[in-house]
Amino acid sequence: MKGQAAVDFMTSYGFAILVIIIAIVIIYEVGFGSVYGFTQNTCTAQSGFSCDYVNMNASGLLTLKMSQSVVTNMHINGFACSSQSNSTGTGPEYGNTGVTSSNSFYPSGDSPVGTTFYGSSEGTFYIYCYGVYGKLSGEVSKPVIAYIFLNYTPPGYQPTTQLIITYDGAYT
Repeated sequence: MKGQAAVDFMTSYGFAILVIIIAIVIIYEVGFGSVYGFTQNTCTAQSGFSCDYVNMNASGLLTLKMSQSVVTNMHINGFACSSQSNSTGTGPEYGNTGVTSSNSFYPSGDSPVGTTFYGSSEGTFYIYCYGVYGKLSGEVSKPVIAYIFLNYTPPGYQPTTQLIITYDGAYT
């Protein structure tokens, strides 16, 4: 009788365990169990700036809609987007490291260089982001972190480069 009880136990619970394992495999394969599917897009702006919208596509193009709350106008000299800050934290590690006006860091026809960013206004900018291997790229919904630097000149001052936004989200 004990042998029969063990067989009944294994049969009953064995099938239940098998069904659970199959369900877990299906969930994993479909992606519902993926951490990447639950990545929240967060955009952290430095004082004087706000992040209204940010999105990075799978080929490394960042779309950034931002506002500046400083009352003065800013002449934009260049943007940079990098997967890391440099060792001093004062600029990007990859891509447009000098935060220069080179148009190669922006999609054709969408260069913000030379634009006046008016006080208390908003603008939409398109910037390529870079990492150790060149332009960032990744699968849709995979996590990505990017640091956006702005080189700007306020009237009557010298050009300033600063980290303005940190994006922690996922490729779309």
